[in-house]
Amino acid sequence: MAVSTISVRHDLTALAVLAALEERQAHPYQVYRQLVSRHQDYANRTARSVYHAVERLASEQLAEPVETSREGRRPERTVFRITDSGREQLQHWLLDLIGESEPGQPGFGAALALLGHLAQGDASRALGVRLARLRGLVAGLEAVVSSLRGQFGLPRLFLLEREYQLAVWRAERDWVEGLIAELEEGELGVDQEWLRQEVGAEVVGTVPEGAVLATTPARGAPRLRVERGEGA
Repeated sequence: MAVSTISVRHDLTALAVLAALEERQAHPYQVYRQLVSRHQDYANRTARSVYHAVERLASEQLAEPVETSREGRRPERTVFRITDSGREQLQHWLLDLIGESEPGQPGFGAALALLGHLAQGDASRALGVRLARLRGLVAGLEAVVSSLRGQFGLPRLFLLEREYQLAVWRAERDWVEGLIAELEEGELGVDQEWLRQEVGAEVVGTVPEGAVLATTPARGAPRLRVERGEGA
C-alpha cells in the first residue's frame, strides 16, 4: 500500500470524510451535512474544511470523482466515491489510531466513532493491543507511586498529578476491556432504517467483509453493529 502524505492524527476531518465516502458516494456538501447530523465533533465540521479534505483525498487517489451535475443556477456539484486504495488506507488509519495512538489523544475517540468500518476481528485485535498497553502503563505507574510513597516517603500532596494520571489510565483500561467484550458478543448495532433515513438513500458504498451496518432489534435503540463476515 502506498503511504499517504496525509497525517491522519492531525487531519481527522480527512478520516471522517473518507469513512463517509465508504458508506456512500456523495458530493462534499452531503458529506458535510452527515458530519453535522452525527455530531462528529472531532472533525472540523465546516463546509470549507470538508471540501478541502475531499480535494486532499482525491489528490492522493483515495477518493475519485464519479459525476458532475448542475441544478439551475446553482454551482456544479461533483459526486465522489472512495477508491480501493482509499478503503485500504481507511483500515490502516483506524487500526493505527485504535492500537497505537497515545492515551488521551483525540485520534482514539475519532477512530471509535468509525469502529463500524472495521471487521470485528480486526477491531478486537486493535483494541486488545491498546488494552495491553494500558495495563502496562497502569502497572508501571502503580509501582512508581508505591515506591515514592513507601521508599521515599513523599507526601501525597506531591503525588496528586501521578494519582490523577493513574485514575485516567485505569478508567480507560476498564472501559476498553468492557468494549471488547461487547464487541465480541455482538452487542453493538445500528438500525438499518435509521441509517437509510440518516443518509437519505440506500447505502451504496461497500464496507469491508465483516464490517456490516446491520439491523439489530435489541431494545429498539439504534446502535452500530460490527458483524463477523467470511473474511474476519
